[in-house]
Amino acid sequence: MARRPKGRNQTLSPKSKMQVVCGGKRMRISKESLYLTLGIFFLQLVQQEAWVGDIKEALKQMQPLKAPSLNSILTFFYQKYWHIGGKEVESLVLDILNNGKSSESLNKIFIYLILKCKTPRNPIEFRPISLCNVVMKIVTKCLVNRPKSLLPFLVDEE
Repeated sequence: MARRPKGRNQTLSPKSKMQVVCGGKRMRISKESLYLTLGIFFLQLVQQEAWVGDIKEALKQMQPLKAPSLNSILTFFYQKYWHIGGKEVESLVLDILNNGKSSESLNKIFIYLILKCKTPRNPIEFRPISLCNVVMKIVTKCLVNRPKSLLPFLVDEE
């Protein structure tokens, strides 16, 4: 794990060395080398093939009653009745993630403006809500979950 300097005003130049623990051994590498390695690892994560476990994990993480999709079906429906139509959804999501196939109808999003007050006069007095297909939400969640293992290296806790 990379160690960053303490204090908000201190920065590392690209050539400065960082202490990294890898496989239980401490080493010093340049910041530039670390970012290059993380970048390559990130690309490998994004390009890896998706599998059924990714889809089930993504669906579990989604809020069941949060926002309905375009056809008014909540995520709850997919979670509750996965045993009935889950195989078809898995097949579609894997086809999108692994083969780049998609459907026009899945990519549509409606944006609704919800009033924040009784008589709005400015755009800021509306709250936008986007409704997209639950299958595309699953695809997006699968993609977002991939690089999560890199976040501790890229974002400081402070």
